[in-house]
Amino acid sequence: NQAIGDQIVALFGVPVAHEDDDLRATRAALALHARVRALEQTECPPHVRLRLQSGVHVGAVVARRLHEGPRRYDIVGSPAVLASRLALLADPDEVWIGPEMQRLVGPYVQTAACSPVALDPHAASVTPFRVLGETRIATRLEESGTGLTPYVGRQSELSTLQSVAAAETVVGAAVVVVGEAGAGKSRLLYELEERLRSDAG
Repeated sequence: NQAIGDQIVALFGVPVAHEDDDLRATRAALALHARVRALEQTECPPHVRLRLQSGVHVGAVVARRLHEGPRRYDIVGSPAVLASRLALLADPDEVWIGPEMQRLVGPYVQTAACSPVALDPHAASVTPFRVLGETRIATRLEESGTGLTPYVGRQSELSTLQSVAAAETVVGAAVVVVGEAGAGKSRLLYELEERLRSDAG
């Protein structure tokens, strides 16, 4: 959204929201830190040290598109302020997230609790978390594991996808799965992958 001085503010879910914007933001912060470390090793003189510290927070904001000035959107809401506060509290080369964010992305990233801090002077202290890296879990379905309910109601669509995947004469084919949010697109593709893996084994 903006780069002023030594601070970069990035927005996820504005103007288009995704169900995993919280995870996208956390992964983006980790990737940015990895890039800074690589730049320090390959591009900087020995006496120059690059340091980055990041804060990521989640919540509802009001966003207004701007057509001039250094910012793309005018943001009203506490998440951006709290993310900035987390970044200031983090040590160099650390990504800090709030407890709400940790609850959402916990299965996908490894975290360690920090000492309680006062992010908001008008609220009680909270325990932020330091992000250590990603886990091997990439999606909500992988997190659910064996806790998934029996798969029913999409046998026709699943059979069609299996037929396309099994067609040896098809070269460069693409199948587009379209549906409303929550209709079961991710579960359909998950079941397809499981069946293809089972057939190959």
